Amino acid sequence: MFITRECDYAVRVVRALWGESRLSVSDICEKEAITAPFAYKILKKLQKAEIVKGYRGVHGGYSLNRGLDELTLYEVYSAIDPEMFIIECLDPKYNCVRDGQDGLPCLVHRELLSVQDELISLLKRKTIQQIMEEALPEAYSKQSSSRFLINEMHKIMQNRISGWEKYPHGRGKARCGEYGVQRCYVPKSIIGRATE
Repeated sequence: MFITRECDYAVRVVRALWGESRLSVSDICEKEAITAPFAYKILKKLQKAEIVKGYRGVHGGYSLNRGLDELTLYEVYSAIDPEMFIIECLDPKYNCVRDGQDGLPCLVHRELLSVQDELISLLKRKTIQQIMEEALPEAYSKQSSSRFLINEMHKIMQNRISGWEKYPHGRGKARCGEYGVQRCYVPKSIIGRATE
């Protein structure tokens, strides 16, 4: 098979790691509904291809070693299955008894080779980030705005001043524990941007 289930799950692993500084294998499995043994097998191959980076220890895990704006589906698939052929006879190591029979080349073989070249070209055409942005523009923009809100809250917490002191004109209150903070006041303009 040209695109195996393992190849498909490898893209899921990459998608799970997108935007994360580091994730454990259990986190990846939970996000993408992958079994742990399968995830470990995929991560080992992705790490060998330098697509992901592994961390050892108590706080270990995995992160992307390259941005999604650099990766294509072809690179992820070929990291899992370096010899991707739509049919076994396209493998140079495969000895086809029909090709060259009676001194004639297999014309179907040549056509399939052309089809495979076209498929590989299509898999290299766009980066994974382009695919995700085109497929889910609304979700992508919401994620970006949510990150903006979270970053603003972290700035407030790190500066150890309340949003009321920092933003004296109008405020919105984030519920206790929401977005991983205990208590934080943020301006209505920020909340408006994050929920648009």
